Amino acid sequence: MSKSDNSRLDPAIEYQQLLSIFDSIDEPIYVSDPNTYEVLYANQALKKIFGDVVGQKCYLSFQNMESPCSFCTNDRIFGENTGKAYIWEFQNKINKRWYRCIDKAIRWPDGRMVRYEMAVDITEYKKTEKKLLEQEEELRLAFENAKDAIFWADANTGMIIKCNKAAEILLEKDKDEIIGQKQTILHPLEKMEYYSTMFRRHIEEKSAIDDDAEIITKSGKIKPVNITASITSVGERQIIQGIFRDITERKKIEDELKRKVKELEEFHEMAIERELKMVELKEEIERLKEELGKLKDLGI
Repeated sequence: MSKSDNSRLDPAIEYQQLLSIFDSIDEPIYVSDPNTYEVLYANQALKKIFGDVVGQKCYLSFQNMESPCSFCTNDRIFGENTGKAYIWEFQNKINKRWYRCIDKAIRWPDGRMVRYEMAVDITEYKKTEKKLLEQEEELRLAFENAKDAIFWADANTGMIIKCNKAAEILLEKDKDEIIGQKQTILHPLEKMEYYSTMFRRHIEEKSAIDDDAEIITKSGKIKPVNITASITSVGERQIIQGIFRDITERKKIEDELKRKVKELEEFHEMAIERELKMVELKEEIERLKEELGKLKDLGI
């Protein structure tokens, strides 16, 4: 007997060691025959969930099905894929828990190739993932359906990377005409440098913007807007989020109020001037009366 033969463990001992390792793992593990679908082994973690299923059909024990599962991965781990692990996610039909399954063909102590699967419970992860997706969808809908125009621009390049429907309406442009353009194109040419400087200062100081400005539409119309902008992070990217509110009606009201204030001021000035003249006239009348009294006293 060679040295290598002496160093090889007895198959029964290898088998017990293998099962001991499987039983020490907290995740459910089972081994089944790929031809008969008979469960050859189940560790303690799996038995706590499905009971002692050794000797039963895997599809009946784990999925309560009468025939092999349509989603069985045997074709992914045998044949040319023998020895390669296949990882997939699935929701169990019986307990409704989600698992990340790690499947692989391994050699059983009796020499045959069998199916090995370890299932990691990811139900809580899936719940969190679902909640995050729902929140993401809510944010997307809020972004798209916002009444105010919203623009996202790259803080480094000033390039517009995203906008909502209200932005298209405000500028009278399609998204394809907005995204990919510099944010300065939103403003009239003669004021482009002013707004460009304002945004650069905003980025350097990492300060928020809340100011009135003007934008130019596709048809060349100048519209007054109020801009609130802030810098935020999307992943590793620094983004300027600008919210543009059309204040055309507000400006009309302001201009009308200014006009009325001016009229009142002018009327007030006229009234004061008139009052002053009335005072002067009264004083002149009193002076003339006084002169007239003097003349009467002299008998003239």
